[in-house]
Amino acid sequence: MKGSVPMSTRTKERDAEVLVEDVLQRKVFRGSQVVAGHGGLIFPMHWIHILEVSEVSHMLDGGEMVLTTGAGFYGDEQKFLSYVTQLIDVHAAALCIELGSFVKEVPQSVVELANQHNFPIIIFPHQVRFVDITQDIHTYLVQHRNRVHSDWAARFVEEQRFVEQVLQNNLPHTQLEGSVIDRGTLAYRVMVLTISHPSSATVPTSLHTYDLVQTIRATFARLQIRPLLALRHATILFILEYSLHPQGVDIHQRILTGFNDLSTFLVKRGLDVSQVRAGVGSETKQLSEVFLSHEEALATLLIAQQRSDHLPVQFYELAGIYRWMESFSELPSIQHLIDQDIGSLLLHDKKYHTNLLQTLKVYLDCDRSKQQTADQLFIHRQTLYHRLEQIQTLIHGSLDNPAQRLSIQLSLYAHLFHTGRESETSDGK
Repeated sequence: MKGSVPMSTRTKERDAEVLVEDVLQRKVFRGSQVVAGHGGLIFPMHWIHILEVSEVSHMLDGGEMVLTTGAGFYGDEQKFLSYVTQLIDVHAAALCIELGSFVKEVPQSVVELANQHNFPIIIFPHQVRFVDITQDIHTYLVQHRNRVHSDWAARFVEEQRFVEQVLQNNLPHTQLEGSVIDRGTLAYRVMVLTISHPSSATVPTSLHTYDLVQTIRATFARLQIRPLLALRHATILFILEYSLHPQGVDIHQRILTGFNDLSTFLVKRGLDVSQVRAGVGSETKQLSEVFLSHEEALATLLIAQQRSDHLPVQFYELAGIYRWMESFSELPSIQHLIDQDIGSLLLHDKKYHTNLLQTLKVYLDCDRSKQQTADQLFIHRQTLYHRLEQIQTLIHGSLDNPAQRLSIQLSLYAHLFHTGRESETSDGK
């Protein structure tokens, strides 16, 4: 049920929502009287319905103003109480009753119940045309919503322009100075998120921009993160602003939670989130350096897209050797180095349908611990010894030589990264 929160704690935060008290100012409510639940007049309402049956909870989603003549509970105070209780339980906005043939007055027990839960009950002492009321309020709600969305869209255009300027390092110095409230307490990161497959041209049309952006804001606000956003085709750009002295969960986990909650929203909208990936740049305390976090986020997004068997969100500072891959790919000799170190091994795997590459990867990842390697591959140690002998004859260099071993490991990771085959090397043979 609605809690009886003190009036002093409830305020009209913005004009984005229509409140019950706003609707009562309409001409069609002239002559109406509020007989209970005055504290709930500042609650928002989203729609208006006529309900003349006694069981109503399954017919409402919450936020509705309900009109009735009382036919559904005529002459039965307990049914009247049940009717109002159902409305309170589903968080309806208010109840409007036409006094007359079915209800002469609102019983004191109903008034007390409504007052207890700040649930407004409005009466029409005279006969009214519900069709006129619903038509007027429906039109008012739609026009208000359209005006709010139009105002919001204009503000969001400005926000996107600001975000793009910051990410491109084109924001005037004076504007940068005015954008920072307290450099000693705030930090920034950039997250770049692809909301659909990279081949898609735009954000899926099933997503309304307003709903998407508002969901993102609410999701990250719960995690004490303020997102500044820009939409770029199938990509969402985030400047994440947060306190340097948070309480509780660290920033990595908070961002992951936000990403997962956003993914849940996308699933509910019918989207396949298996292709959703995000890269997060490292932290900076200066808004003027956010463009560097953006560059890191773009590089990390590529890592997230390539490493399909890992978390869909990758953080730059936690990406390890993969941060080097973009630089390595620019070397004209990188493929030659890969071929020289592990080329024969790759050819052997292809020819004989083996996966010695995975055995080598796990062995090196386990710091050459044979027991850990055998356990991870679910094989006997004797089988592992045989594979390692094969591997040593196929690779260029010795696994016992630190410099050569490092070169082999770099070549292995470079090959997996650039071929996107990391998820395929999962069952060493």
